[in-house]
Amino acid sequence: MSDGSRVVPHRLSDKFEIRHRLNADREWSLYALADLDDGMPIVVVGDAASTRVLLAALPGPTGYLNLKADQMDDAEGLYRYRERHEMRRMFLDAFQPRSGATELLTAADCGDIRHLYSCGDGGGIAFAPFQLDTGFFRGIRRDGELVAVAGVQVASRNEGVAAVGNIFTRPD
Repeated sequence: MSDGSRVVPHRLSDKFEIRHRLNADREWSLYALADLDDGMPIVVVGDAASTRVLLAALPGPTGYLNLKADQMDDAEGLYRYRERHEMRRMFLDAFQPRSGATELLTAADCGDIRHLYSCGDGGGIAFAPFQLDTGFFRGIRRDGELVAVAGVQVASRNEGVAAVGNIFTRPD
């Protein structure tokens, strides 16, 4: 919200209003849309000039920030980054599944998944074992060894969105 020259942050709690605002930038906001299934996330949506005011108004001194490139400078000095990762996003309007020999990966495969990610630079930086519970992780094995994996970082059947991630293929 703006009163002309300054931004006045306010907390939204109505899921319909949150959903409406997030869908205005669906590609960027799909993680927050997926979070609507389970809780009320803290999401900063706004132009770069509004970001610093909004971030300063957040109640906690720590958190996970998911910022667009033009918002990064406005977060400087408010937060000390433990890690920074650039995420590249692509948006798929019409999914068409492909046939092929993949297998469902479960918690029993966690060791194999971690071993695969350790084969290269940066593989699996956003992987957490609880993601296997979604039922959306698949893998490809060659001679019994896991050589490729892909899954979702978040998924919402209610919102019809998912963020495919943790995609990795053994370098060789």
